[in-house]
Amino acid sequence: MSTGPFLVTSEQTSPITDFYRGRSLFITGGSGFVGKVLVEKFLRSCPDIETIFILIRHKKGNNPAQRLEAILNSKALVHVSTAYCNCNREVIEEKIYPSPLEVQKLVNITSFLEEFKLLEKLTPRLLNGWPNTYTFTKAAAENLFQEESVDFPVAIVRPSIVIATWKETLPGWTETFNGPNGLNAAAATGLLQTMLCDSTKIADLIPVDVVVNLMIAVGWRTATHRTSTIKVYHCTSGQDKKLTWGQLITLMFPYALVYPTSHVIRHPQLKFTTNRLWNAICKLYQHYIPAYLYDLFLRLQGEKPKLVGLYTRLHRAINTLEFFSLREWTFLNENTKRLSLELSGRDIETFSFDISDLEWSTYFENYAKGVRTFLFKEDWSTLPAAKVRLRRYNTIRKMRNLLVLLIAFRLLHKISQTFRHLMALSFNYISSLISVSMEIAQ
Repeated sequence: MSTGPFLVTSEQTSPITDFYRGRSLFITGGSGFVGKVLVEKFLRSCPDIETIFILIRHKKGNNPAQRLEAILNSKALVHVSTAYCNCNREVIEEKIYPSPLEVQKLVNITSFLEEFKLLEKLTPRLLNGWPNTYTFTKAAAENLFQEESVDFPVAIVRPSIVIATWKETLPGWTETFNGPNGLNAAAATGLLQTMLCDSTKIADLIPVDVVVNLMIAVGWRTATHRTSTIKVYHCTSGQDKKLTWGQLITLMFPYALVYPTSHVIRHPQLKFTTNRLWNAICKLYQHYIPAYLYDLFLRLQGEKPKLVGLYTRLHRAINTLEFFSLREWTFLNENTKRLSLELSGRDIETFSFDISDLEWSTYFENYAKGVRTFLFKEDWSTLPAAKVRLRRYNTIRKMRNLLVLLIAFRLLHKISQTFRHLMALSFNYISSLISVSMEIAQ
């Protein structure tokens, strides 16, 4: 198309940016990890948006009716669910599955149980195969949208495990210790040494900027190409960039040693196991015994103990992830792939959610830098001192292992000596019995 004397080529156009020009957006969860990246992306890539309304809890002076009117006048609604909302299945398609329980019945049951203080006790029975209330209620919410949306244009985006940014705005950016970011930080400091996880299973991780680009593109597609059904889009990596938990450790940990944090308390060396007994033994030896000794030292110094409590919270968080780290799912993503092919002009680059050129090794290097910079907020001038600290803890680790080997060897030697002594006594006793028997026989 042409504007005055200038020719605008198809490569310069942006249907998505044009769609959002002059429009107002209503965003829930805008203060969260994904929400902040989403708002920043809109402000940077769609500068002509009229207004962005962000719902951040209740405040005085807000009119709920006005909020409702803003929603009802929307051109489209994009609901962010989770790829694991149907984790009771192994292969998950981009469609809404039957709800585990009708939403209204769920509300009535939970209200009744809460009234009689029985909700916490009976929640496991209500879940019926779902690992937690988060995935359970996400599945129920999808069904609610299907029932109530009628002719209103709605789409659902299901991301898998959302992690730090890949490209935008800063590679490796993250701000929260929740979820995988917290585990990464715990492993980088040496706090987390063992975990129940099947290293052969797929770790379906997806960078947050990929999720945001898909959300924006889905909003445009849903408003401009209305359908009679709710379309679901999987934002996952397992089908296109397969990565196992074992490969993740292999790729990630070298960078934790190259870019160590000054908060390191032990040499980082996270190990995965699928054996619950062995994991319990490792937790006792590698987590709790050092924690109790360290807290005892703090008490003797007149300081408040902290490591045992920290491990208790860490284990509580890890326990919620065991269901996912010991299993894997196949998330089909044909709708997402087709939508990627529909992008044109500048949108192909500006709002890309294609991860075909994602290199996990480079990504985890930036992730390690991001953990140091954005989570621990450390200046890069502290890196040399952090490396010295890491070498010191590595030396301590080697000395500890050597001491354990010497003690084990000494115990085995003692056991061996005792065994030989018992064998000699047994042999002498048997010989005596034989001699006595022969004398009696004569």
